Amino acid sequence: MNAIVSWLLVMTSVILVDSVRVDSSLFFKKKGCDPRCTVTQSNFTGNLNFPSECQTVCADIYIDETCDLSEVQLTSLFKNMKHLIGSLVVNGTKLTSGKFLAGLETIVTDHYDIVWANNTEMVELGLSNLSVIDCRRLEISQNSKMTDLSLLNLQTALSSSNTASYVWLEVYKLSANFCMPFDQMEVFLAIQNLNLAYVKANYCPTKSDSTRIYGDVIIDSNSNFDSMKSVETIFGSLIINGTDLENLDFLKNLKYIAPLGSTDDENEIKSFNSLHKIYRASINGHSCEAIEYKEKMRIKEWKAVVVKDFSFIVIGISVVVMVLLTCIVFWLKKYRTVRPVKSSSINL
Repeated sequence: MNAIVSWLLVMTSVILVDSVRVDSSLFFKKKGCDPRCTVTQSNFTGNLNFPSECQTVCADIYIDETCDLSEVQLTSLFKNMKHLIGSLVVNGTKLTSGKFLAGLETIVTDHYDIVWANNTEMVELGLSNLSVIDCRRLEISQNSKMTDLSLLNLQTALSSSNTASYVWLEVYKLSANFCMPFDQMEVFLAIQNLNLAYVKANYCPTKSDSTRIYGDVIIDSNSNFDSMKSVETIFGSLIINGTDLENLDFLKNLKYIAPLGSTDDENEIKSFNSLHKIYRASINGHSCEAIEYKEKMRIKEWKAVVVKDFSFIVIGISVVVMVLLTCIVFWLKKYRTVRPVKSSSINL
């Protein structure tokens, strides 16, 4: 068992190495970093000479079990830092909170990761002022006591990666008591480039109201469509089945639909991913099923247009063929008709 645990820790470290640059000098130069506010050492210990007076700091911050600084010391170290240019990894610590970075407003990593993982005593993330992230992935995972994210000020997610235009948000294996508040989920949903496919959580139980519905919604021929006109968010799934609807005007105020549920079922995860992508592709923010309905109607209309156009094409081709045949027949009659040879007599 110990061998397996050791192997897992080694593999985790290998994976996280990819989240920190080997050499950040070119990146920092590109960003125009002030040398006085630039840190080349990534591991944080008591011997670190950190520019605590700087509001914008260029550094790859890697805090792990080797960090010998207390939360009070870390808070003092980062007290003035509002903007971080560089990657951020907090992994395998005994820290109880991430509030030592509460003043942080922006993180720009240049297609690297922001990771908070394997912090077994951490109860809260604490990044209450974080509003902008520029990274490849934001991972908050395997913090077995974490019950609070508090990323309510997050507004923008950018990706400098050449391979993806979105930022992966990964939230999984937190405390058994962790649940996703509606307010937090709406913050995530409002961020255009944030991919929520790997958010594994349950919603915090709450009552539905006129604009928010908690739970799955099934609309059939017996449903009261008017009751849905004021709904803006469905925290669950939406199924439209067996109706004679010709439009979705009753969903005109629907902005978000987001089913959640802790599961290890890969098919269900893929389903969530598909739902998320289809939802994000929708201008009006209708649900997956609503979009599927609209898509089917669009395809049906497209087929009708194609059939109509094809009919005109067939008729047009037929007319052209008939004209060509007529011309050919006329040409043959005029120039290819075999005329009888006149007989001639020879007088001997």
